[in-house]
Amino acid sequence: LLGRGWAASNVILIPEFPEPYTISRGSLRIPRPYKRLVRMVGFILPRRPEDVEDKGRVREEAGASEGQRLIYAAISGPAQEREPLVRLLKPMFKDFSDDYRVVMSLGRPDGGSAPSRSGALTTIPWVVDRFEYLKACDLVVCRGGHNTIMQSICYGKPAMIVPTPSHTEQYVNANRAKELGLAELVHQKDLSKDKILRVAEELLSDPSYADNLAAVNAKGFSNGLENTVSALSELLG
Repeated sequence: LLGRGWAASNVILIPEFPEPYTISRGSLRIPRPYKRLVRMVGFILPRRPEDVEDKGRVREEAGASEGQRLIYAAISGPAQEREPLVRLLKPMFKDFSDDYRVVMSLGRPDGGSAPSRSGALTTIPWVVDRFEYLKACDLVVCRGGHNTIMQSICYGKPAMIVPTPSHTEQYVNANRAKELGLAELVHQKDLSKDKILRVAEELLSDPSYADNLAAVNAKGFSNGLENTVSALSELLG
């Protein structure tokens, strides 16, 4: 019924990358008669990278000196999905390699925004402006949510994606990002400090990830807002 309602539209705009770069492709089953109505307009970013000024505050907050790589662990979502990963990652990141510093958002909006550092890890209950962290970091660790994956790509950051176990949509997103050479998928059951370090080193030392991210972003796929306005203008004549 919902699909038929959408089909009554003149156009259906989806904030996604067009094929063959569609991250949520495995979740999209568009009936053939409706495909002519669908337009992938690209992702709509609340703040674009060029609009975010990196003053070094984020790296200073994390204690990241020159030469150390900064990981942004953007842990969000419902508590039942978020907390098990936080509990797993905390001890691993506290004792992480000295080549890295880690900032972890705990995704707790009622916890304030005061950072707390322990070893290589700085935790923040609630990050007010995640785009500052996306701009400053070298690597993102996240669940498989569409928004975070798309934002990481648009900011040109390789991602280590740990989907919520049995969450089909997150696995679909993560696997597609991996297929495109933009990220790596790590199963939650396989998490260990050594595993995270190996994947991080691969993502940051293999130039193909940076090249693939640059190639995708060169296509203007982060211009979703402009593309949406353009599509509406065409529709209105």
